[in-house]
Amino acid sequence: MKKNLTGLISVLIVVVILSVGAFSQTTEFVYQGQLQSSSAPATGSYDFEFLLFDALSGGTQIGATLTKSGVTVANGIFSVKLDFGSNYPGANRFLEIHVVQTGGGAFTPLTPRQAVSSAPYSVKSLNADTATNATNATNATNAVNFSGPLSGDVTGSQGSTTVARLQGNNLVNTAPLNGQVLKFNTAANQWEPGTDNTSSGGGGVTSVTASGPLASSGGATPNISLTGAVPAANGGTGLSAAGAAGNLLRSNGAAWTSSLLQSADVPTGSANYIQNATAPQAASNFNISGNGIVGGNVGIGTTNPQAKLDVNGTVQIASGGSGGQVVFAAPNGESGMLISGTSRADIRFDGSTLKLLAGVSTGAPISTNGIAIATSGNVGIGTTNPTTKLYVLNSVAGTSAITGESASGPGVYGLSTSSRGVFGESTSGRGVFGQSSSGEGVLGTSTIGAGVSGGSTNGSGVLGVSTNSAGVSGTSTSGSGVYGESPVSSLTAAGVYGKGTGSGSIGVIGEANIANGVGVFGVSTSPTGFGMYARNNSGGRAILAEGNVAQSLSSNGLVKAMLFVNDFGEILRCYNGVTNTSSGNCGFTVTTPVGGVFRIDYGFAISGRFFSVTPNYNGSNFSAEKNYGANIRLFNSTSMEVFTFAANNAANLTPVSFTIIAY
Repeated sequence: MKKNLTGLISVLIVVVILSVGAFSQTTEFVYQGQLQSSSAPATGSYDFEFLLFDALSGGTQIGATLTKSGVTVANGIFSVKLDFGSNYPGANRFLEIHVVQTGGGAFTPLTPRQAVSSAPYSVKSLNADTATNATNATNATNAVNFSGPLSGDVTGSQGSTTVARLQGNNLVNTAPLNGQVLKFNTAANQWEPGTDNTSSGGGGVTSVTASGPLASSGGATPNISLTGAVPAANGGTGLSAAGAAGNLLRSNGAAWTSSLLQSADVPTGSANYIQNATAPQAASNFNISGNGIVGGNVGIGTTNPQAKLDVNGTVQIASGGSGGQVVFAAPNGESGMLISGTSRADIRFDGSTLKLLAGVSTGAPISTNGIAIATSGNVGIGTTNPTTKLYVLNSVAGTSAITGESASGPGVYGLSTSSRGVFGESTSGRGVFGQSSSGEGVLGTSTIGAGVSGGSTNGSGVLGVSTNSAGVSGTSTSGSGVYGESPVSSLTAAGVYGKGTGSGSIGVIGEANIANGVGVFGVSTSPTGFGMYARNNSGGRAILAEGNVAQSLSSNGLVKAMLFVNDFGEILRCYNGVTNTSSGNCGFTVTTPVGGVFRIDYGFAISGRFFSVTPNYNGSNFSAEKNYGANIRLFNSTSMEVFTFAANNAANLTPVSFTIIAY
């Protein structure tokens, strides 16, 4: 492989001089060379060795060998920094270079050696910090006096200089006038005084070219403005005024003009056109075959649309369904919509009641022929004035207003927390009628009021028929399970009527499964009436109670208290009719102040009550000494004393067991 090196001495000198001027003076200098391989510029990564000698050939090496590895050579050109130290006393120096392609093996010497130019010898000036006289000073930090002419853009001598050129272009020797600026005249290829193109300087802006938005120093309100007509060639319209209101900006091919819409502007075949106006246009039609997009509101029959589509009038939609067409209008003079085909259905609102109606003809259905929802929240069927949450009215005689049918549960189920769960009223038939083959015909549940309430002026208020369970079943946690009311004096027109038709069947049954609950409750407000009346026309029992029968303390007719006390004053059996208690001492207390005296404290007022006391017979055969008697005396408002004695010795008290009853 043949390689040769040509050192670019002129380039080397320039580089060294620039290095010395740019930094503090050192012994380092830049060497730039050209490397060829097979007579062509080399390119790639190369390793170099640089050696400094005192002769072109042979001689003595001065300083160390400098190795530069991985030097980039591009198109034959390379550049390295070299520093052999202070080895430049003024004698000749020669640079020997060895080169090898990186990773290529041994170095190849390049011949001949290159003579080192005078530039590195500038390091000798390190010993001359102050130069009293310098005929040629490349860099002079402080020069008190210098002689010789100046050249370039500035000419003259030290005491008299002239700026003859700017950037290599001549500057005319003409004094400027007040307000003029320095401008370049491309025709004369020189700098010369001229007038600034501003509004105050006599000129005007005829065109503006900018790569971004215009800006000014005017703050929040920019002070840049254009006056006069801007030609079309400069991006304007060429018009000095906006033109009359409603005019259009049009081009005649040569210039812009302002004029009203002309007949030639209307497409052929159009008798009229749509204008941008709020007033309706007479005989203006439009037909769009494609899609249309409207960004604002659209009004039909109104010039002030308040929504995306605002229609003042009737809207008809042919949906294609079997019921007919949908029309948004004012059915029967109310707000709403109607569906009309062979029959008709309306949704109407008159401001107080919303109605869903249907009719067999195409005319407006009557207001009671559907469902009505009042603004109070009440719902009516067959009426437009519902007075309860659900009010059903059937004006056809002999038909039911509500029919409930269920295969496995209650046909009608009513639940109320303060009133009637289900309420039925009839003037000629049954207020509520329930029939079931496996459950309750009518079931009402209430926590305060009546679970089922029926009122009738001529029939049964509530009628329940069942073949397998209760005809009417009422459940209440704090009110009446079943409530019936009737003003008719008849055994078959009672408020609640129960009839048992089979052996052992029960006409009315009442059940209470919580404390203080009432299965059947009868009330009378008449002094001659009956809260509950029982009659047996066949000699059987009118009332049968399987359990205790209790009565309030203020009422009469039933036992208030019963006690059986032994001769030791112990209560063996008892019943408290006020608290309906029969266990323990039933709330009573018995003490024996002396033998034969029994003081009974009932725990409630007993004055004015009727009492019956019976001593117990002791023995199997009647004899005088075994026959006993008893007297009673009111001890206080809640206590009674019983005195027992033997029949043959009445003067002396004898403890004997006894039974006492208070009514």
